[in-house]
Amino acid sequence: HRVAVVDLDLEAPGVGPLLGVRTERGVLDVLVDHIATGRIDLDGASAPSEIEGDVGRYIRVFSAGNVNDAYVQKLARLDFSSTEPGTDNPVGDALRAMLAKMKPDFDVILLDSRAGLHDLAGMSLHGLAHVDVLAFRGTEQSLTGLGQTLRTLESREDTQLVLVETLLPATDEELLNFRRQRTRARVYE
Repeated sequence: HRVAVVDLDLEAPGVGPLLGVRTERGVLDVLVDHIATGRIDLDGASAPSEIEGDVGRYIRVFSAGNVNDAYVQKLARLDFSSTEPGTDNPVGDALRAMLAKMKPDFDVILLDSRAGLHDLAGMSLHGLAHVDVLAFRGTEQSLTGLGQTLRTLESREDTQLVLVETLLPATDEELLNFRRQRTRARVYE
């Protein structure tokens, strides 16, 4: 499959460096440019993954951008004041336009959005994704946030979720089973 990995965690970007990619522009530049001009220009905003082997050649990474003073200034210009589903929002419109332009070139588009309750993550979870993969830890803080996210998503009829608990103990089978049961009970609750 031809895969695009899009770093939407604009306030804590990391997908580009993680996958060995540096681009001259990034997702933030694409969004800001669309808001200013109404056009989507993906030139220079992505690069092939540096993952070794056959898999890497099918992955194209859209980094958040070059993190410098200009990046911070561009980020400050984004207006998330109206991010409710179904309302007009320049950032949401730009994101939808960017994904529409990418869609013909990719079989799968992975959106890495910010952890926690945040505007851009909310837009990603409200109608842009076909499957929402929610990674969480089994801590009280994480389960509280997961609960709010699940309550928000339950109103969508087409929601497909994959829940992934992270940082589970790898060597203690008894502790692993305890954590799985406890988390499963909390999530179903």
